[in-house]
Amino acid sequence: MYSSARVYALDIETDNSEGEGLNPSRARITQASVATEDTTEVFDGAEADLLAHLDRFLRRLPNGLIATWNGAAFDLPYLTTRAGRARVSLGLSLVADRRLTPKYGFLEGHHTAYHGIWESAVSSSVPHVHLDIAYAYRRHAREHEIPWSLKPVARSRGLDPVELDRERLHQYTPSQRAEYCASDAVITRQLALDLLGVR
Repeated sequence: MYSSARVYALDIETDNSEGEGLNPSRARITQASVATEDTTEVFDGAEADLLAHLDRFLRRLPNGLIATWNGAAFDLPYLTTRAGRARVSLGLSLVADRRLTPKYGFLEGHHTAYHGIWESAVSSSVPHVHLDIAYAYRRHAREHEIPWSLKPVARSRGLDPVELDRERLHQYTPSQRAEYCASDAVITRQLALDLLGVR
């Protein structure tokens, strides 16, 4: 069991200005955010720099659990695809997990969901492990007759996520986009803590 200090959450946002925000071969990552017990970091700017800074930040955290919402089929494979295109080496390894059936299908170039492992420089022999919490909340969404998506589930659990139009995210200011990405990481972490029964 992980202590709350060892539970982190990761979220990314992508460029949807051309309507290709779900296609890692065409749309770059514009923001990434990691929520920890003590802070919420947002990474933006040039994609290669963003990826390198994100990787450096995660590697420096004590080995723990990285929670995502739909990261198995979206965030993690998107990160690896974009890192490859940007020639940035990430400490992220993906292992196919064919038990998971995503809501929207698989990313272009990928035919499965994944379990992720991210290297930790703090403990070289014990990496961060990944948990996609979306699948654990699928039944909750069905029982509460709400969409099986992060924000409706978060609201149903008493959380107050930042709301922006995802299709028009590129039209908001950088600070608004950063706040949106940070909010998604924070509520993902809280939902993970609730799921794990960790305080």
